[in-house]
Amino acid sequence: MELQRIVNKKRKHRAIPNSIPRKEQKLCLAGWSRVREEAPGTPSNVTQSVCTGCNGSVVHWGSSWYSDRLWKPRVIESSRPGGFDGSETDLMAKEVGEDPQRGTPYPENRDSATRHPVTVKGTTCVMRCELAIDSKVQNSVRPSLGAYQLGKNGFQCDRGHIGLKGCPGPGGNESMANPSADSRYPLYPEYDFVVVGAGSAGAVVANRLSEIPKWNVLLLEAGPDENEVTDVPSLAAYLQLTKLDWKYKTEPTGKACLAMKGGRCNWPRGKVLGGSSVLNYMLYVRGNRHDYDHWESMGNPGWGYNQALYYFKKSEDNRNPYLQKSPYHSTGGYLTVQESPWKTPLVVAFVQAGTEMGYENRDINGERQTGFMIAQGTIRRGSRCSTAKAFLRPIRLRRNIHTAMNSHVTRLLIDPVTMRATGVEFVRDGSRQIVRARKEVILSAGAINTPQILMLSGIGPREHLRHIGIRVIKDLRVGDNLQDHVGMGGLTFLIDKPVAIVQDRFQAAPVTMHYIANGRGPMTTLGGVEGYAFVNTKFANRSMDYPDIQLHVAPASINSDAGVQVRKVLGITDEVYDTVYRPIANKDAWTIMPLLLRPKSRGTVRLRSSNPFHSPLINANYFSDPFDIATLVEGAKIAMRISESKVFKQFGSRVHRIKLPGCKHLKFASDAYWECHIRHISMTIYHPVGTTKMGPSSDPTAVVDSRLKVHGIDGLRVIDASIMPTISSGNTNAPVIMIGEKGADLVKNDWLTVETSRS
Repeated sequence: MELQRIVNKKRKHRAIPNSIPRKEQKLCLAGWSRVREEAPGTPSNVTQSVCTGCNGSVVHWGSSWYSDRLWKPRVIESSRPGGFDGSETDLMAKEVGEDPQRGTPYPENRDSATRHPVTVKGTTCVMRCELAIDSKVQNSVRPSLGAYQLGKNGFQCDRGHIGLKGCPGPGGNESMANPSADSRYPLYPEYDFVVVGAGSAGAVVANRLSEIPKWNVLLLEAGPDENEVTDVPSLAAYLQLTKLDWKYKTEPTGKACLAMKGGRCNWPRGKVLGGSSVLNYMLYVRGNRHDYDHWESMGNPGWGYNQALYYFKKSEDNRNPYLQKSPYHSTGGYLTVQESPWKTPLVVAFVQAGTEMGYENRDINGERQTGFMIAQGTIRRGSRCSTAKAFLRPIRLRRNIHTAMNSHVTRLLIDPVTMRATGVEFVRDGSRQIVRARKEVILSAGAINTPQILMLSGIGPREHLRHIGIRVIKDLRVGDNLQDHVGMGGLTFLIDKPVAIVQDRFQAAPVTMHYIANGRGPMTTLGGVEGYAFVNTKFANRSMDYPDIQLHVAPASINSDAGVQVRKVLGITDEVYDTVYRPIANKDAWTIMPLLLRPKSRGTVRLRSSNPFHSPLINANYFSDPFDIATLVEGAKIAMRISESKVFKQFGSRVHRIKLPGCKHLKFASDAYWECHIRHISMTIYHPVGTTKMGPSSDPTAVVDSRLKVHGIDGLRVIDASIMPTISSGNTNAPVIMIGEKGADLVKNDWLTVETSRS
């Protein structure tokens, strides 16, 4: 109920500037456009059509034809009865600036399409079109003439339209849709490139390839667009187990996830425009330089740290003034990186505790990784900055890229004679379709879906495909080498001061309204995570700056929401919840989660059947190598030492000592107890990688080469997390975006070289 109240208030008041009364909502309207010649259908025709074509209140448009060929629309108050888009309205004109030479209003941004703010009561923002059809006179009209879907006989968007579902500002959400996003608009039968998956890598790839005007690109996404809740950083957990989530589960092994229902860990993956960058906790961590140098040493030239750093910086727009001066960071990229504008004193204490233990407070994405830091994340003005917002929204006016949402790819089209990928088959809004690729098909569907699609298409382990009944086209070790960062969940410390995040205090109406109006406050926390550290256990080589444990700190516990959501997304059994965590519902607490940076255990992804709509079998295989559990036990002991530091004594910090039901026979805080705890509350950190391993053809386990081309198949690449030969040391979203940037350059370099040689 509390979440619903927050969402309802967000829908009602979202993006309200301070100057507009809260009873009124800001309505996004079309901006202006330069045109080379006067478009058919004059402004008077447009106004007449809107007036006669809609039932109820309508927008009346006035416009002027300037000497520099600039259409200027103005909204005039409507007195017609009824509703606008189904709601009562009261439209009022709002000036947005004045041209000093003409003395007439003009948009503030004259270099690109913009939106004219207009107040309206009781409705939401409506569709804006880049190009539209006047349904009365069948003439093309420009977007500045008010191309909206206002009713049955109103305007219908033609090719190139853009949907604006929300208003700018905290929590604003603009749709990335272009004409192909709506199933009413047919796709081209053929594109130069077909990119499968609009996630952390796919959105980047589609953006960069469409920078070449002569190439056209189709981006296929199985899920829908983002919504109001996805914008709010602190509500990350509420996105899991929704329609935006593939809702995967691991297979039970008896070695991990023992406190989870059925012995299965939930593995959320993004099924939405922006992919898992919409569901994740937004932490921006690049990994360790040794990760990438190791990739290169495995036979992957061009993937060393120096090359990777170039692509990290290419994307980045870092808003921290100190880090902007660093040679390891940059500004001006698509991806906004910054600290949350709000933090608790607990994260400050966490960093100070690290100093007590001899660790530095440092930029863990800089020269050295070992140390403590207040977390940086992919947020912008208090809202989540997904790859959809970062890489797709700015290019929504490009005419050479189409995005088709709700499009589930079922298989690749591969010519068994030429061994070339020629296109994809997919189901879009219930309709089976085929689209061809002139140059390449690029799989960016992630470490679970990419191997599933390859195996459904006959590319994978021979014995497995034959068992499923799929014709083998290429025998490759697809689905092997699965790696994930597994963490120890539920290590909780209680405090006496009211400084932690608890639902009763921080999801109250005043906090919500402060966030909606200003984009600040507790709701800007990165899924609740405030800081991280990279530390060394006794197994690490301290001399080479290659820590083996990462710590996440959160000013909350599993039950800070009184069991509303976190227990559900973790899948904790009722017995564990009732015994251990129900007693601390809504109490001030904080948590450290140690996670294993470089697991030795390897899992698999396999097909459940030949049905593309059946979820694959995921065997995470956590702790199959005993070294992994031993390292995490050492991580738990480091976390305990942090909690016992002097700086945390001011809060009255003490460990929550109720034992897990399956570990009652063991001494609390002993190595054996920590191992038991870890095996019970084994938590994915949402970082599956490695299932189409990058490596040379001489490596029998490799699926793609260093240019990300699938071995033995022409016209097919993989550009996503699944190509990692070994997992990066830290959260994987930033490395996957880097892979997208570098992969796109590999494609561009290859094809531009071919085209140049032919000319």
